[in-house]
Amino acid sequence: MFALTFDAKTKQVTALNGSGRSPAALTLKFMRDQGHSEMPLLSPHSITVPGAGAGWEDLLKRHGTMTLADVLQDAIHYARDGFPVHPIYGAAWLRYEEIHERCRSRRLHPRWTPTADWAGRSLPGLAEALQAIADGGSAGFYSGKIAEAIVKAVQKRGGLMTMDDLQNHRSTWETRSRPSIAACASTNVRPMGKGSPRFRRSTSPRRLISPHCPGTRRSACI
Repeated sequence: MFALTFDAKTKQVTALNGSGRSPAALTLKFMRDQGHSEMPLLSPHSITVPGAGAGWEDLLKRHGTMTLADVLQDAIHYARDGFPVHPIYGAAWLRYEEIHERCRSRRLHPRWTPTADWAGRSLPGLAEALQAIADGGSAGFYSGKIAEAIVKAVQKRGGLMTMDDLQNHRSTWETRSRPSIAACASTNVRPMGKGSPRFRRSTSPRRLISPHCPGTRRSACI
């Protein structure tokens, strides 16, 4: 996860990089020795440490007014007790059926059935993970049985992730970037955030430019 937060008191924007890192043992030399010149998409080596749990906690500690348990309460409710799935999202799940089958991740991504899911779809595995974070903070996710299950699943498929990789994970507060579009400044999280690709897309002549930026004009939005 990545977050840009504006502080009304200081008038400053802070940038949080809550993305997960790759395992410490997954070096460039190791990947090249495996015959890879680029990172494969469907590979256990493409799995990074999940960063969202620590990111949520760090963001709340610096800028929040609610507890982590309060923030996650509704998400836990819907994951545990169920929610209707729109056909668009159900179709997106179906596109990744092969990955779900290979990973046997049915607790997090159960099979979608269009005729049944209007009544509600529950995700008990997700509810369990969110509840662990709500009860024990990010430590409830990066240590204990959830962390052990992550490491076991990754290593079973040939990955290099260890418990140390999870327990050593930290979010980082970054210097934000401020590229300009005409007379307007765009604030982004620096790479590895998605700000730079978003900025390049926004400067395309086929993109809709905000009328609030002086000197810009509207164009067709793709």
